[in-house]
Amino acid sequence: MLYKSRAFGQVLVDPHGTPRYWPAVWQLFFGGALAESTLRRQLRHLDALYRSFDEGAGLGSLDDAIARCDLDCIAEGLDRFFVTLTNEQCPPATGAERWRASLHFVESLLERLARAQDVSTRLNSLRSRLERLERLYGDLRPARRRSSRFVRALPPAVLRELYEMVLPESASNPFLQVRTQWRAYVLFSLLLHQGLRRGESLILRVDGLKSERAPETGHRVFWLDVTTREEDADPRSSTPSQKNAFSVRQLPVSDGMALTVRTYVENWRGRCNHAWLLNSQRNLPLSAEGVNKMFIRISEQLSEDSRKELVARKGAPFVTPHDLRHTAAVVRLRQFWSRGMSDAQAMQSMRSFFGWSRDSTMPLLYAKAAFDERLATVWNDELDARVAVLRELPDD
Repeated sequence: MLYKSRAFGQVLVDPHGTPRYWPAVWQLFFGGALAESTLRRQLRHLDALYRSFDEGAGLGSLDDAIARCDLDCIAEGLDRFFVTLTNEQCPPATGAERWRASLHFVESLLERLARAQDVSTRLNSLRSRLERLERLYGDLRPARRRSSRFVRALPPAVLRELYEMVLPESASNPFLQVRTQWRAYVLFSLLLHQGLRRGESLILRVDGLKSERAPETGHRVFWLDVTTREEDADPRSSTPSQKNAFSVRQLPVSDGMALTVRTYVENWRGRCNHAWLLNSQRNLPLSAEGVNKMFIRISEQLSEDSRKELVARKGAPFVTPHDLRHTAAVVRLRQFWSRGMSDAQAMQSMRSFFGWSRDSTMPLLYAKAAFDERLATVWNDELDARVAVLRELPDD
């Protein structure tokens, strides 16, 4: 499993909490050039490899096999690991990446050990066997699940039910404490109306909502800074991060969204010693695991009709944070077109708003679904109704 140490960062440990030896060595040689999110992903791949060795009868420890340069044992373990990846009922989309990361890990360490040998014949023997391993396994690819290219925008009826459910103090709200209800409501609103990724919502700072008066009209306009600061020490084990350089952006925010965020900060966020916007029940930064648990709870509360619609639309009876981002993209594209934007202008505005690269083809995936006007109707009517309710709530 993966453990985050304040002193050493990401550390791969066994079920007893003892650090794995060779992954730590690998980090020293290769980890320094990787972004934290990439390093974390690579270590998770290696964790799967180590667990495969631990569960394989007669294989023993992978750390011991590498230390002994026992290529027979390693080859047998890699063979079992490959079979495991290919025979999973629902192979992960990262199966091929996991396989290549594991193979590179083993080869890179054995190559360094081979160069450290004093006897030249042993060195040549190890190198020849490494080449044989590469020939045997280098071109193998675990089966990958075909990814569907349709957009998983939420059905209008489901979206309407979600709006009703997450409203603070709603009778159907699945969370008992009002403070938790507000946390879930703010998170839901940011994901849906700002189209944020889950990780982006978790890196928002409490001072990230900015405003100024427009010189032409005198009306106050709001925007949200979606960015990280290197000086922030994040205590979360799964540290959220931005996907790429294009995801650093400033998003325009409506008056209703600004009111929602400010009400949460001033009344329900609580006192805490960190700068992130979303706070947990224990006054710590909200984690990705906490977000997932929220959406599991919300999905469990959905009606049977909504579950059936979700299965028909996306093949699963639950809602995820990324479903809200998909829905946001569909509605935003429809709104851009309704303002008279050309296709090229709308595509570029989508890339800027959602943090995609300048040549990304992602907006094209939403073009077909954007013709469904019912989503935009639910979006506008329900948000206006919710903002009206929020304005009636007391400030204290």
